[in-house]
Amino acid sequence: MQNSAESKKKIVLQSKRLKLKQISSVEISNINLLFSESPSLLLFSEEQKREKAVEWVSRMKKSFKDDGLGFFSCYLKHDNTFIGHCGILKRKFFDEDIFELGYAILRRFWNNGYATEAAGLCINFAFESLELKSLSAFIEPGNTASILVAQKSGMAFKQEIFIENKNLRHFTILNTDTIE
Repeated sequence: MQNSAESKKKIVLQSKRLKLKQISSVEISNINLLFSESPSLLLFSEEQKREKAVEWVSRMKKSFKDDGLGFFSCYLKHDNTFIGHCGILKRKFFDEDIFELGYAILRRFWNNGYATEAAGLCINFAFESLELKSLSAFIEPGNTASILVAQKSGMAFKQEIFIENKNLRHFTILNTDTIE
């Protein structure tokens, strides 16, 4: 159980419809639900999916502790329903630190603008609170919905790229306040 001092340190982002909370250990069942819909995990057993969810939550907690960023659990504000996750990870590609925006929304909540809204909250957090210079998103070419979210969030296509054994489309957005 968290003490009150610990809870006060947790980052919460809010819009009119959404509340994004730092992922914590109590989120494992929600993340497991999200992972159950992931095409890359379809062949995994329920136990394996749960292990992946536990690993993910642990990784996000470490990311927030070490870098001050990570993925947030996304909730509908009006009834506190979990709908997915969205956030920023620090990754190393080609010997360069890259800050990557990612998002995943449960299928039953698609086509409501939630991913774009959550992405916008994370972009604002990245630029206003973290003062990052840019954000990237790496998206599989066939993932039209994620490409549209990136574009609606102000990201522009930069290049086709081959990383982690995948051909991906690289989108980026610059923090205009940090451009010299």
